[in-house]
Amino acid sequence: MAKKPRGKAETKGSRQSHGDAGSTKLAGPLLAGRYVFVRELGRGASGRVILVRDEAGEGAPRALKVVPRAEAARLSWEYDLLTAVAHPNLAAVHELVTLPEGAPAPFRLPPGGAALVEAFAPGLPASAAVLRLPEDERVPWTLGLGVAVGRALGAIHRAGLVHGDVKPANIVVGEDPMQALLIDLGLSRPPGVAANAAGTPAYLAPEAWQGHGSTAVDLYALGATLHELLGGKSSLTDTRSASIAELWARATASPRDPASLPASVPADLRRLIAALLDTEPTRRPPSAREVVARLSSMQRELGGRAAETPEEVLEELSAAPTNAERAMAVSALALVGRGSEVSALEAAFEAPGVAVVRGPAGAGRTRLVEEAVRRVQRRRAEAGAAVPTFLRASAVLPESPHHDAVLLVEEADHAALDDARALVAAAALDGHELVVVLERSSALEGVDHDLVLRALDAVGVKELLTKLGGRAPGAGLVDAALEASGGLPGRLCRLLVGAILDDRDITRPEALRAGGEAGYGAGDLPARGVAAAEHLAVAGGTVAGDVLTDLLGIDAARGLSALATEGALSFGPDGWPRLRRDLVVSLHRGMSSKRRRTIAKQLVARSTGVTARAFSLSSAGDSKAGAGALLQAIAERRRGGDAEGAIGLVRLAEAIFDEQPAGLAFALSDALRARGRYAEALTALEGDVSPPAWCLRAELLRLSGRRAEATDALAEIPGVP
Repeated sequence: MAKKPRGKAETKGSRQSHGDAGSTKLAGPLLAGRYVFVRELGRGASGRVILVRDEAGEGAPRALKVVPRAEAARLSWEYDLLTAVAHPNLAAVHELVTLPEGAPAPFRLPPGGAALVEAFAPGLPASAAVLRLPEDERVPWTLGLGVAVGRALGAIHRAGLVHGDVKPANIVVGEDPMQALLIDLGLSRPPGVAANAAGTPAYLAPEAWQGHGSTAVDLYALGATLHELLGGKSSLTDTRSASIAELWARATASPRDPASLPASVPADLRRLIAALLDTEPTRRPPSAREVVARLSSMQRELGGRAAETPEEVLEELSAAPTNAERAMAVSALALVGRGSEVSALEAAFEAPGVAVVRGPAGAGRTRLVEEAVRRVQRRRAEAGAAVPTFLRASAVLPESPHHDAVLLVEEADHAALDDARALVAAAALDGHELVVVLERSSALEGVDHDLVLRALDAVGVKELLTKLGGRAPGAGLVDAALEASGGLPGRLCRLLVGAILDDRDITRPEALRAGGEAGYGAGDLPARGVAAAEHLAVAGGTVAGDVLTDLLGIDAARGLSALATEGALSFGPDGWPRLRRDLVVSLHRGMSSKRRRTIAKQLVARSTGVTARAFSLSSAGDSKAGAGALLQAIAERRRGGDAEGAIGLVRLAEAIFDEQPAGLAFALSDALRARGRYAEALTALEGDVSPPAWCLRAELLRLSGRRAEATDALAEIPGVP
């Protein structure tokens, strides 16, 4: 946003919400035009934490971490880190706010500071919560808390950073210690050597006193935290009166003796804490994951939440990220293929006005706006300028905010441009700058900025999957991701999250194809693309482009282009258009039988691929010929080594046609066998009593390690003496 004329306020800390005549007056002043003071949660050497109510967020409680001008850069770093490292045991961050003029009572904030707005986590610091526990509950409680903090540290370490200040006061815990949050990432930095030591003396590893920052330093602090919570004694209790040299000398002399722990602490836990507190960093556990694994094993032995996990796989499961962690990592993925659009939107935020970000649902419109706002907030905070707050509304425009702001209006296809401009003008009259961003699927004439988000191509999808998995995916996975998502990054991320939470292996194409078969209908297809989409649906999803041109003329190219822009289709390695699987099913079901037959007869009359011929024959009413062609298409996929493609054809036929041809279950089972999915393959054969099916059933039992059952199955083959 442009610099204000001299004399204009940048943040009106005492501004009241006006509302309409019938609205209820807010009880107190607003910070950043939206946050109402509730109470102070705590304060430390570098700032305060205040509980507020977000009037622009339906009254949701938020935690405001407020620091003075000297600490503003550190807060900006923490904002960036929490934005990039999403994890269930780290606080979710909402925005960064600067306070050029400070704020009056009850906030009482001096000018020039900054505030980080985070989700409010009800609870107490671990140092206070542990005092409320009976002695016999301390060990299981501390184990759960250790697992939570260890997982949070693992996420930070995987991002190439260290926390730098792990201690009980920086752990917020409610009723469930496994849901504890590790907070205050202001001292986080990449591993290395700094000029000065940073952190809390009582929890610093010996090498940290010389400026060393590493994952081993964090693990030492975790050990010190567990030691303290379990009642261990330390020689570093009085750190205020001692000199740096004295504190360093105490730190190198093993100030926390595991022998001082109460007798109720199990031997395994004592040994782990002793290893974490080793003065030699190379002798500490090598990673946070290993610490989590060992703590989880102890939980099992105590009958805690890991009790149902088989002992032989406990360590493997504990060391791996949980599904919730992996799902949150997807939500924090960096934008792919949108660099120029983010830069353009960031530039648009420099002056008041109305912008449109348009594209189909799932194109990443909201994510794009969030990233552009984050960059603007960070850049302006570093420059000491006013930071616009980020507001969101759905469909209906709210009243004009009383602070510099970026307002994102989701589902704004019916929002009027005049209303948006009226909001911008009202804010200007009030001395504030406002940018309204309308999230739409179609263009709007007369806006100041118009950004179009198109579907990603195979290169972009591959880059996104690489960022998630840490290595380049195979062509089959990229192909499945394109087919299921149409190249829409938001849709792909939702498919990935769904697959992860359903415990499906997202490195396998079938996991994405399974998720892509549901959740999206055909009602929002562009009008010029409907005819092409219907022809593709009747053909089973794909057909040569020249066939569509023969049938639809110039409208074929226009329709395919519109569908690709909307993420409804992608193009395979052969250049043929491929309609998204969910749209194939929904269009097939939504068309009248007469319309399906008409299109099917047109396709059958032309030379099409065997797959298109199979589905077209069935839709034209020749189910016998269609079944034969379908089995031929499946066999061709199998001969070409594409078992996954064969499975996809069967699943599509099952979703579309009421009657399944004979032999389809056998073909599905054989393809599943080729993919190593033996349990599914056995299920597919249920009800098939043909001799070939019995032979395949016996082979699947053998491959599953059930040799006796396999022998019995061979002995029971019908018609074989």
